[in-house]
Amino acid sequence: MPPQTPPAPANEPRAAEPRITRRATHILIAVALLVLISGVVFVLQMLQVTAAKDDETVKNVLIIRNPPALDIVWTAAHSEMNMLGYEDERVIHYVITEVAESAPATKERIRTLLNEQDIDLIMSIGILATRSAKEVTAELGRDTPIVFAVVSDPVGAGLVASVSSSDNNLTGITPSNELVASKRLEFLREMLPSTMRIIYAWNDVNTSGIDGLRRVAPSLEFELLEQQVATRDEMNAFIDSFEFKKGDALLRASDSIGAGSLPHAIEAAIAKKVPLVGTNSIDTERGALMSYGADYAEIGKLAARMMISVLSGTLPARIPIEEASVFDVSVNTETAGKIGVVVPQTFLLKVGRIYPAQ
Repeated sequence: MPPQTPPAPANEPRAAEPRITRRATHILIAVALLVLISGVVFVLQMLQVTAAKDDETVKNVLIIRNPPALDIVWTAAHSEMNMLGYEDERVIHYVITEVAESAPATKERIRTLLNEQDIDLIMSIGILATRSAKEVTAELGRDTPIVFAVVSDPVGAGLVASVSSSDNNLTGITPSNELVASKRLEFLREMLPSTMRIIYAWNDVNTSGIDGLRRVAPSLEFELLEQQVATRDEMNAFIDSFEFKKGDALLRASDSIGAGSLPHAIEAAIAKKVPLVGTNSIDTERGALMSYGADYAEIGKLAARMMISVLSGTLPARIPIEEASVFDVSVNTETAGKIGVVVPQTFLLKVGRIYPAQ
Protein backbone atom coordinates (compact mmCIF):
# COMPACT_ATOMS: atom_id res chain seq x y z
CA MET A 1 0.00 0.00 0.00
CA PRO A 2 1.47 3.32 -1.04
CA PRO A 3 2.24 5.83 1.68
CA GLN A 4 -0.47 8.42 2.29
CA THR A 5 0.04 12.11 3.01
CA PRO A 6 -0.80 12.76 6.60
CA PRO A 7 -3.68 15.17 7.09
CA ALA A 8 -2.85 18.80 7.86
CA PRO A 9 -2.94 19.80 11.45
CA ALA A 10 -6.30 20.99 12.61
CA ASN A 11 -5.06 24.49 13.39
CA GLU A 12 -3.49 25.24 9.93
CA PRO A 13 -5.51 28.01 8.07
CA ARG A 14 -5.35 26.48 4.62
CA ALA A 15 -8.23 28.58 3.16
CA ALA A 16 -6.94 31.96 4.44
CA GLU A 17 -4.32 32.51 1.70
CA PRO A 18 -6.73 32.29 -1.25
CA ARG A 19 -9.17 34.74 0.49
CA ILE A 20 -6.37 37.40 0.96
CA THR A 21 -5.25 37.04 -2.65
CA ARG A 22 -8.77 37.60 -3.99
CA ARG A 23 -9.27 40.69 -1.79
CA ALA A 24 -5.99 42.22 -3.02
CA THR A 25 -6.96 41.54 -6.59
CA HIS A 26 -10.29 43.28 -6.12
CA ILE A 27 -8.56 46.31 -4.60
CA LEU A 28 -6.07 46.56 -7.47
CA ILE A 29 -8.87 46.36 -10.01
CA ALA A 30 -10.81 49.10 -8.22
CA VAL A 31 -7.73 51.38 -8.09
CA ALA A 32 -7.05 50.80 -11.77
CA LEU A 33 -10.64 51.69 -12.65
CA LEU A 34 -10.43 54.90 -10.60
CA VAL A 35 -7.19 55.90 -12.35
CA LEU A 36 -8.71 55.17 -15.73
CA ILE A 37 -11.85 57.17 -14.96
CA SER A 38 -9.78 60.09 -13.64
CA GLY A 39 -7.67 60.05 -16.78
CA VAL A 40 -10.73 60.10 -19.01
CA VAL A 41 -12.21 63.00 -17.04
CA PHE A 42 -8.93 64.92 -17.29
CA VAL A 43 -8.71 64.39 -21.04
CA LEU A 44 -12.32 65.54 -21.47
CA GLN A 45 -11.62 68.65 -19.44
CA MET A 46 -8.56 69.47 -21.54
CA LEU A 47 -10.57 69.00 -24.70
CA GLN A 48 -13.19 71.39 -23.36
CA VAL A 49 -10.54 73.99 -22.52
CA THR A 50 -8.97 73.64 -25.95
CA ALA A 51 -12.35 73.95 -27.62
CA ALA A 52 -13.12 77.05 -25.54
CA LYS A 53 -9.83 78.64 -26.59
CA ASP A 54 -10.51 77.83 -30.21
CA ASP A 55 -13.90 79.52 -29.87
CA GLU A 56 -12.48 82.70 -28.32
CA THR A 57 -13.05 85.83 -30.42
CA VAL A 58 -9.87 87.56 -31.56
CA LYS A 59 -9.78 91.05 -30.04
CA ASN A 60 -9.45 94.03 -32.36
CA VAL A 61 -7.08 96.67 -30.97
CA LEU A 62 -6.64 100.03 -32.68
CA ILE A 63 -3.10 101.40 -32.37
CA ILE A 64 -2.66 105.14 -32.99
CA ARG A 65 1.08 105.60 -33.54
CA ASN A 66 2.96 108.87 -33.27
CA PRO A 67 6.00 108.33 -35.50
CA PRO A 68 8.85 108.59 -35.54
CA ALA A 69 9.60 110.07 -32.11
CA LEU A 70 7.35 107.71 -30.14
CA ASP A 71 7.58 104.53 -32.20
CA ILE A 72 9.67 102.87 -29.48
CA VAL A 73 6.56 102.89 -27.26
CA TRP A 74 4.53 100.80 -29.70
CA THR A 75 7.48 98.50 -30.48
CA ALA A 76 8.00 97.75 -26.78
CA ALA A 77 4.26 97.33 -26.11
CA HIS A 78 3.86 94.96 -29.06
CA SER A 79 6.79 92.83 -27.91
CA GLU A 80 5.45 92.70 -24.35
CA MET A 81 1.99 91.62 -25.53
CA ASN A 82 3.49 88.75 -27.50
CA MET A 83 5.70 87.71 -24.58
CA LEU A 84 2.65 87.58 -22.29
CA GLY A 85 0.78 85.29 -24.69
CA TYR A 86 -1.31 87.86 -26.60
CA GLU A 87 -0.04 86.83 -30.00
CA ASP A 88 -0.90 88.49 -33.31
CA GLU A 89 -3.97 87.05 -35.06
CA ARG A 90 -4.31 84.19 -32.54
CA VAL A 91 -5.53 86.42 -29.71
CA ILE A 92 -5.09 89.99 -31.00
CA HIS A 93 -5.70 91.65 -34.35
CA TYR A 94 -4.04 95.05 -34.55
CA VAL A 95 -5.51 97.84 -36.65
CA ILE A 96 -2.68 100.35 -37.00
CA THR A 97 -2.92 104.00 -37.97
CA GLU A 98 -1.00 107.15 -37.00
CA VAL A 99 -1.62 110.76 -36.12
CA ALA A 100 -2.11 113.22 -38.96
CA GLU A 101 -0.80 116.77 -39.31
CA SER A 102 -3.77 118.21 -37.40
CA ALA A 103 -6.34 117.23 -34.80
CA PRO A 104 -9.31 117.29 -37.23
CA ALA A 105 -7.48 115.01 -39.69
CA THR A 106 -6.44 112.66 -36.89
CA LYS A 107 -10.01 112.48 -35.60
CA GLU A 108 -11.32 111.67 -39.06
CA ARG A 109 -8.90 108.74 -39.37
CA ILE A 110 -10.03 107.36 -36.01
CA ARG A 111 -13.72 107.94 -36.76
CA THR A 112 -13.48 106.05 -40.05
CA LEU A 113 -11.81 103.04 -38.43
CA LEU A 114 -14.29 102.91 -35.55
CA ASN A 115 -17.19 103.00 -37.99
CA GLU A 116 -15.71 100.35 -40.27
CA GLN A 117 -14.50 97.86 -37.67
CA ASP A 118 -15.56 96.46 -34.32
CA ILE A 119 -12.78 97.84 -32.11
CA ASP A 120 -12.44 96.40 -28.59
CA LEU A 121 -9.63 98.66 -27.35
CA ILE A 122 -7.66 101.72 -28.44
CA MET A 123 -3.99 102.35 -27.62
CA SER A 124 -3.15 106.00 -28.20
CA ILE A 125 0.44 107.28 -28.15
CA GLY A 126 0.95 110.95 -27.38
CA ILE A 127 -1.39 113.81 -26.51
CA LEU A 128 -2.73 114.40 -30.05
CA ALA A 129 -3.70 110.74 -30.53
CA THR A 130 -5.23 110.51 -27.06
CA ARG A 131 -7.26 113.70 -27.19
CA SER A 132 -8.52 112.78 -30.66
CA ALA A 133 -9.49 109.26 -29.57
CA LYS A 134 -11.32 110.56 -26.50
CA GLU A 135 -13.28 113.15 -28.49
CA VAL A 136 -14.24 110.74 -31.27
CA THR A 137 -15.49 108.02 -28.91
CA ALA A 138 -17.53 110.65 -27.06
CA GLU A 139 -18.98 112.05 -30.29
CA LEU A 140 -19.94 108.56 -31.44
CA GLY A 141 -21.49 107.77 -28.06
CA ARG A 142 -19.17 104.83 -27.46
CA ASP A 143 -17.30 103.76 -24.36
CA THR A 144 -14.47 101.99 -26.20
CA PRO A 145 -11.61 101.67 -23.69
CA ILE A 146 -8.52 103.80 -24.36
CA VAL A 147 -5.06 103.08 -22.93
CA PHE A 148 -2.76 106.04 -23.52
CA ALA A 149 1.02 106.29 -23.32
CA VAL A 150 3.37 109.30 -23.14
CA VAL A 151 0.75 111.90 -22.24
CA SER A 152 2.08 114.53 -19.86
CA ASP A 153 -0.27 116.02 -17.27
CA PRO A 154 -3.42 114.13 -18.37
CA VAL A 155 -5.37 115.80 -15.55
CA GLY A 156 -4.33 119.34 -16.50
CA ALA A 157 -5.00 118.53 -20.15
CA GLY A 158 -8.59 117.64 -19.25
CA LEU A 159 -8.32 114.03 -20.37
CA VAL A 160 -9.01 112.39 -16.98
CA ALA A 161 -10.61 113.48 -13.72
CA SER A 162 -7.69 112.44 -11.50
CA VAL A 163 -4.72 110.09 -11.41
CA SER A 164 -6.60 107.73 -9.09
CA SER A 165 -9.52 107.36 -11.50
CA SER A 166 -10.14 108.79 -14.93
CA ASP A 167 -13.91 108.65 -14.36
CA ASN A 168 -14.24 107.81 -18.06
CA ASN A 169 -13.03 105.31 -20.65
CA LEU A 170 -9.32 106.25 -20.38
CA THR A 171 -6.32 105.07 -18.41
CA GLY A 172 -2.60 105.07 -19.15
CA ILE A 173 0.92 106.15 -18.32
CA THR A 174 2.40 109.65 -18.10
CA PRO A 175 6.12 110.44 -18.51
CA SER A 176 5.66 113.58 -16.36
CA ASN A 177 7.43 115.69 -18.98
CA GLU A 178 5.83 118.82 -17.58
CA LEU A 179 7.79 118.17 -14.37
CA VAL A 180 11.13 116.97 -15.77
CA ALA A 181 11.43 119.70 -18.43
CA SER A 182 13.10 121.98 -15.89
CA LYS A 183 15.37 119.14 -14.76
CA ARG A 184 16.84 119.10 -18.26
CA LEU A 185 18.12 122.62 -17.68
CA GLU A 186 20.02 121.44 -14.61
CA PHE A 187 21.81 118.76 -16.64
CA LEU A 188 22.49 121.24 -19.44
CA ARG A 189 24.08 123.68 -16.99
CA GLU A 190 26.31 120.90 -15.68
CA MET A 191 27.26 119.58 -19.12
CA LEU A 192 27.79 122.95 -20.86
CA PRO A 193 28.41 125.64 -18.20
CA SER A 194 28.94 128.34 -20.84
CA THR A 195 25.33 128.12 -22.09
CA MET A 196 23.56 131.46 -21.66
CA ARG A 197 20.28 131.33 -23.59
CA ILE A 198 17.58 128.64 -23.89
CA ILE A 199 15.57 128.75 -27.13
CA TYR A 200 12.18 127.11 -26.68
CA ALA A 201 9.32 126.88 -29.17
CA TRP A 202 6.28 125.17 -27.66
CA ASN A 203 2.62 124.49 -28.35
CA ASP A 204 0.73 122.99 -25.40
CA VAL A 205 0.85 124.83 -22.07
CA ASN A 206 -0.06 121.66 -20.16
CA THR A 207 2.45 119.22 -21.65
CA SER A 208 5.35 121.48 -22.61
CA GLY A 209 6.40 122.30 -19.04
CA ILE A 210 6.68 125.99 -19.92
CA ASP A 211 5.58 127.16 -16.45
CA GLY A 212 8.36 125.16 -14.79
CA LEU A 213 10.93 126.42 -17.27
CA ARG A 214 9.96 130.00 -16.56
CA ARG A 215 10.54 129.43 -12.85
CA VAL A 216 13.77 127.41 -13.09
CA ALA A 217 15.64 129.15 -15.94
CA PRO A 218 16.45 132.36 -13.99
CA SER A 219 17.65 130.39 -10.96
CA LEU A 220 20.18 128.61 -13.21
CA GLU A 221 21.19 131.92 -14.82
CA PHE A 222 19.62 131.08 -18.16
CA GLU A 223 17.77 133.56 -20.34
CA LEU A 224 14.65 131.84 -21.66
CA LEU A 225 13.58 132.91 -25.17
CA GLU A 226 10.23 131.25 -25.83
CA GLN A 227 7.71 131.23 -28.63
CA GLN A 228 4.33 129.53 -28.70
CA VAL A 229 3.51 127.97 -32.07
CA ALA A 230 0.31 126.47 -33.43
CA THR A 231 1.57 124.00 -36.02
CA ARG A 232 4.58 121.93 -36.98
CA ASP A 233 5.28 124.28 -39.88
CA GLU A 234 5.33 127.25 -37.53
CA MET A 235 7.82 125.52 -35.25
CA ASN A 236 10.08 124.61 -38.17
CA ALA A 237 9.91 128.18 -39.47
CA PHE A 238 10.78 129.56 -36.04
CA ILE A 239 13.87 127.35 -35.79
CA ASP A 240 14.96 128.17 -39.33
CA SER A 241 14.61 131.93 -38.91
CA PHE A 242 16.04 132.29 -35.41
CA GLU A 243 19.48 133.89 -35.26
CA PHE A 244 21.43 131.60 -32.97
CA LYS A 245 24.68 132.72 -31.41
CA LYS A 246 27.41 131.19 -29.28
CA GLY A 247 26.10 130.16 -25.89
CA ASP A 248 22.62 129.24 -27.18
CA ALA A 249 20.91 125.87 -26.70
CA LEU A 250 17.71 124.62 -28.34
CA LEU A 251 15.26 122.76 -26.11
CA ARG A 252 12.82 120.34 -27.73
CA ALA A 253 9.22 120.80 -26.58
CA SER A 254 7.59 117.78 -24.97
CA ASP A 255 4.26 118.26 -26.77
CA SER A 256 2.90 116.76 -29.98
CA ILE A 257 4.19 119.60 -32.16
CA GLY A 258 7.68 119.26 -30.67
CA ALA A 259 7.63 115.52 -31.31
CA GLY A 260 6.47 115.96 -34.90
CA SER A 261 9.12 118.56 -35.75
CA LEU A 262 12.00 116.67 -34.12
CA PRO A 263 13.61 115.46 -37.39
CA HIS A 264 13.75 119.04 -38.66
CA ALA A 265 15.03 120.33 -35.31
CA ILE A 266 17.88 117.79 -35.29
CA GLU A 267 18.89 118.66 -38.84
CA ALA A 268 18.76 122.40 -38.18
CA ALA A 269 20.62 122.19 -34.85
CA ILE A 270 23.50 120.24 -36.39
CA ALA A 271 23.66 122.58 -39.40
CA LYS A 272 23.69 125.65 -37.14
CA LYS A 273 26.02 123.94 -34.61
CA VAL A 274 23.61 124.50 -31.75
CA PRO A 275 23.20 122.00 -28.86
CA LEU A 276 19.75 120.39 -28.98
CA VAL A 277 18.30 118.96 -25.76
CA GLY A 278 15.69 116.25 -26.25
CA THR A 279 13.06 114.64 -24.03
CA ASN A 280 14.18 111.00 -24.07
CA SER A 281 17.01 108.72 -25.15
CA ILE A 282 15.45 108.05 -28.55
CA ASP A 283 15.85 111.77 -29.34
CA THR A 284 19.55 111.43 -28.48
CA GLU A 285 19.96 108.30 -30.55
CA ARG A 286 18.51 110.16 -33.54
CA GLY A 287 20.86 113.13 -33.19
CA ALA A 288 20.04 115.40 -30.24
CA LEU A 289 23.13 116.24 -28.18
CA MET A 290 21.64 115.33 -24.83
CA SER A 291 18.30 114.19 -23.38
CA TYR A 292 16.78 113.54 -20.01
CA GLY A 293 13.45 111.88 -19.51
CA ALA A 294 11.42 108.75 -18.99
CA ASP A 295 12.37 105.42 -20.53
CA TYR A 296 9.78 105.20 -23.32
CA ALA A 297 10.33 101.47 -23.87
CA GLU A 298 9.40 100.88 -20.22
CA ILE A 299 6.27 102.98 -20.73
CA GLY A 300 5.36 100.74 -23.67
CA LYS A 301 5.66 97.64 -21.48
CA LEU A 302 3.48 99.19 -18.79
CA ALA A 303 0.89 100.10 -21.42
CA ALA A 304 0.83 96.49 -22.63
CA ARG A 305 0.01 95.23 -19.14
CA MET A 306 -2.75 97.82 -18.84
CA MET A 307 -4.20 96.69 -22.17
CA ILE A 308 -4.26 93.11 -20.95
CA SER A 309 -6.10 94.19 -17.78
CA VAL A 310 -8.70 96.01 -19.87
CA LEU A 311 -9.09 93.12 -22.30
CA SER A 312 -9.60 90.85 -19.28
CA GLY A 313 -12.60 92.92 -18.21
CA THR A 314 -11.28 95.67 -15.92
CA LEU A 315 -12.82 99.06 -16.61
CA PRO A 316 -10.27 101.82 -17.40
CA ALA A 317 -11.73 104.03 -14.66
CA ARG A 318 -10.70 101.38 -12.12
CA ILE A 319 -7.06 101.41 -13.27
CA PRO A 320 -5.14 104.38 -11.79
CA ILE A 321 -2.99 106.52 -14.06
CA GLU A 322 0.64 105.46 -13.65
CA GLU A 323 3.68 107.73 -13.69
CA ALA A 324 6.92 106.65 -15.33
CA SER A 325 9.45 105.45 -12.77
CA VAL A 326 12.57 104.96 -14.90
CA PHE A 327 14.43 108.09 -16.10
CA ASP A 328 17.84 108.45 -17.67
CA VAL A 329 20.35 110.90 -19.15
CA SER A 330 21.80 110.23 -22.60
CA VAL A 331 24.47 111.89 -24.75
CA ASN A 332 25.34 111.61 -28.44
CA THR A 333 29.12 112.00 -28.74
CA GLU A 334 28.96 111.95 -32.53
CA THR A 335 26.65 114.96 -32.50
CA ALA A 336 29.00 116.67 -30.04
CA GLY A 337 31.79 116.30 -32.58
CA LYS A 338 29.65 117.62 -35.43
CA ILE A 339 28.71 120.82 -33.58
CA GLY A 340 32.13 121.35 -31.98
CA VAL A 341 31.14 120.68 -28.36
CA VAL A 342 33.30 118.91 -25.79
CA VAL A 343 31.29 116.98 -23.21
CA PRO A 344 33.26 116.74 -19.93
CA GLN A 345 34.36 113.24 -19.02
CA THR A 346 33.00 113.77 -15.51
CA PHE A 347 29.53 114.24 -17.04
CA LEU A 348 29.84 111.22 -19.31
CA LEU A 349 30.60 109.02 -16.31
CA LYS A 350 27.11 109.64 -14.91
CA VAL A 351 25.28 109.26 -18.22
CA GLY A 352 23.03 106.22 -18.57
CA ARG A 353 23.29 105.87 -22.36
CA ILE A 354 25.91 107.07 -24.82
CA TYR A 355 25.29 107.10 -28.56
CA PRO A 356 26.58 105.78 -30.85
CA ALA A 357 26.98 102.61 -28.80
CA GLN A 358 30.50 102.30 -27.49
